[in-house]
Amino acid sequence: GKNPVSGGNLSTYKELCGLATDMGQPDLVYKFMHLANYNATWNSRKGAAFGFSSIAAAAGDHLEQYLPKIIPKLYRYQFDPTPRIQQSMGAIWSALVPETTKTVDKYLPEILSELQKEVTSGQWRVRESCCTAITEILRGRTLEQCADTLANIWMDVFRVMDDIKESVRVAANKTAQSLSRVSIKMCDVSGGAKAGERSVKAILPPLLEKGLTSNVTEVKAIAIATIMKITKSAGSLLSPHLHTLIPALLEATSEMEGQGINYLSTRLGADSDTQQKLDTARISSISGHPTMECVNFVLQYVNSSNLEQLVPRLIELIKSSPGLVTKGGTSMVINNLTNQCPLDLQPHTGKLLAALVTGLSDRNPAVRMQYAKTIGQLMRTAKESSKEKLFAKLKTWYMEKEDEMSRASVAYTFKGICSYSPDVMKNYANIAMPIAFLAMHEEKPAPSVDDNNNLQEIWEEVWQDGTPGNEGGIRLYLTEIMDIIPKAMESGKWSVKAQAARAMGTICTKLGGTINPSVQKRIAALLIGALAGRTWAGKECIIRSLQDLVVYGGDGVAANLQDKSGDASLETLLEALFKECKKEKVEYKVVALVTTATIINHINKDLFKELYDIVSPHMKGSNPSEDAQPQESEDKEDKENDLKLQEAIITSLGLAWPANVNTQKMFAIEMLDRMETIVGATTRKNQECVAIALGRIMQKWKEPSDINTSQASGQLCEDVFSRAARILSTLLLVPKFGDLRTKTLKVLGTVIKLLVDSKRASLVYIFRDEISKSLDGVIKDLGSDPAIKTTARDLKAALNAIKPDDAGGAENAGGAENGGAAENGKDAESGDEKGAKNSAEDDAAN
Repeated sequence: GKNPVSGGNLSTYKELCGLATDMGQPDLVYKFMHLANYNATWNSRKGAAFGFSSIAAAAGDHLEQYLPKIIPKLYRYQFDPTPRIQQSMGAIWSALVPETTKTVDKYLPEILSELQKEVTSGQWRVRESCCTAITEILRGRTLEQCADTLANIWMDVFRVMDDIKESVRVAANKTAQSLSRVSIKMCDVSGGAKAGERSVKAILPPLLEKGLTSNVTEVKAIAIATIMKITKSAGSLLSPHLHTLIPALLEATSEMEGQGINYLSTRLGADSDTQQKLDTARISSISGHPTMECVNFVLQYVNSSNLEQLVPRLIELIKSSPGLVTKGGTSMVINNLTNQCPLDLQPHTGKLLAALVTGLSDRNPAVRMQYAKTIGQLMRTAKESSKEKLFAKLKTWYMEKEDEMSRASVAYTFKGICSYSPDVMKNYANIAMPIAFLAMHEEKPAPSVDDNNNLQEIWEEVWQDGTPGNEGGIRLYLTEIMDIIPKAMESGKWSVKAQAARAMGTICTKLGGTINPSVQKRIAALLIGALAGRTWAGKECIIRSLQDLVVYGGDGVAANLQDKSGDASLETLLEALFKECKKEKVEYKVVALVTTATIINHINKDLFKELYDIVSPHMKGSNPSEDAQPQESEDKEDKENDLKLQEAIITSLGLAWPANVNTQKMFAIEMLDRMETIVGATTRKNQECVAIALGRIMQKWKEPSDINTSQASGQLCEDVFSRAARILSTLLLVPKFGDLRTKTLKVLGTVIKLLVDSKRASLVYIFRDEISKSLDGVIKDLGSDPAIKTTARDLKAALNAIKPDDAGGAENAGGAENGGAAENGKDAESGDEKGAKNSAEDDAAN
């Protein structure tokens, strides 16, 4: 090499000077300098090496004491990446070491210590030579005596695997492979329990603390591969280390998932459904992850002693781990423990339950669902006191927190208990089932094709799994249900009030007339009391539930609500309903009107005047040109609200139409006039409502008792039938709406039956003249349904077959025929008359 005095490149000479200094023989340095200055032959690498070998031979026994320092350095220099230095040092090694294997074995601790110290040197060639030397020295050897040094070598090699120079990284990767093979062999349980235990204790920490947590892909890969093979070979030797091994593997699972998925999940935060599906898939997929496979394998070595240390670490992960996958994996580990060692786990179940219940408040719904399933599994090993506390806490959460996240957590937990611990759910059904029943009546969300985790579906599953059926479940838990419903009605949240009202409506619907009278009164009092005050979103549910109470309550509901002094009397109910009908909000007013009319119709009370006074200001006037069309200045929403209100008014007045003759006489003409005005200038939907309302009016129509003696009564009947005919005629002439014509023809059949029963000539002819052309139009309409045409022909035939009893009617019917001819033909036509009457009755029934 070049003269070191002149500042040339690194040379064998310089390295030998360093060796002389390490040996404690500084006088050798002067000899080498003399050789460098005056002997060109000795200045060469081979000459210097030959000179050192001559010096070493001459030194003899005096050099022996310095061999522990010389041998480690010489061994490393043999693998220097510079070929000339490597060749020269190889020659020196051969001269100094007669038997390489024995020498290496003798000085193995010193060599490993030197290599471990220099592997992180600032010179790249030293780092590379150390890696190559370690790879070579591990070949065919195990390092039981140097286990501590091996742990340090692992950590240093992990650092060098991320070296800035590529050749060093390549050498470090090969070293890591050799270290992996040696470590696996050293930890094998078949090689001896004590030696294996020492090796596991030394090797696992660097692999778990540095390898798994590294950001370098190669480091992480070799660490996982090594740990997986060690877990298979070490077997029961891992038992004392499970409290560090399992948590480290769980944390590594999240770190190895990649930042891309976390970023995607965060970006999907605005779309909660999609984010939940992605996160659920992430948790489900970890069961096939290498780290989780390793965790599941070592769980077989869990016992009561190492659970003492493992459980606190699992609780720490549940409470503080930021990784979604780690939380899901921890939950899965607890699930497996409940199956593998339930008795050993029982003393720790309370602590785990407390941590998991806290985790139910996690902001991620996928994590909450996973924790809820785990709670369901832990219920099998939990103490009774823990179970009681859990169910009490869940009930408190649902009834008091009222936020969507808390209620969803309660649903997931009850579902988990139903699925994995049905016996526990059966024992505590008196707490869970009433909550499930109330929760089933939460407002249904907007339908979504992708929504597979609808909370209502979960609650319905819980209810169905825990009860013998809807009606049977309500009867079984009615007392408990009625205990929580008043608390829900007192909630300051409108949606909860509406939910409780819907629940009471279901009770009334399912139990019907068999409901206990005291419960019926209590429901009525709660609903009536809730009607007081302003209008709020969902308040219409209270009115609908009152309707269910009356309609499904059977004949006994009126008698049960007769106590005028109480809060649940029928008079109080009707008074509250009439008050609600006067509210200004259109959507609410529509429900209130129809519900009130339905209740009036069911209890068969004549309250038409009270209802009519409320709605008459909103009805169209009798002047079509003035009121038939909305003003052009009204916007689209106002027009839609007007039509909805119009529909509700027509429907409610038809339902509330009384059987009282006096009330009919008072309102019949005005009612029909308004309907006639409306029918020609409204939507097809509202025209159907007009037809149905007219049918109800005509079904309850009764001729005045003084019709034969009072001209006013007779005129009233003629006006009623003439207006009914005009309304029906208008409806029949509406084309292309088969449902409307079907409903209209049904009403026509009802009117014909009335005419058949009356047989008053004036009514028959007035009605027949008005309706005949419309019936002909239906029959001749090419677009009409054949069945509708057939019905129209039958009704026309029935109408024409009516033969009035009075003489005036016979003269009008006979035309040019005299009365005698009509009289003579009376007997012959009696059969046709009966047939026509029967036909009209059949049409009315249909």
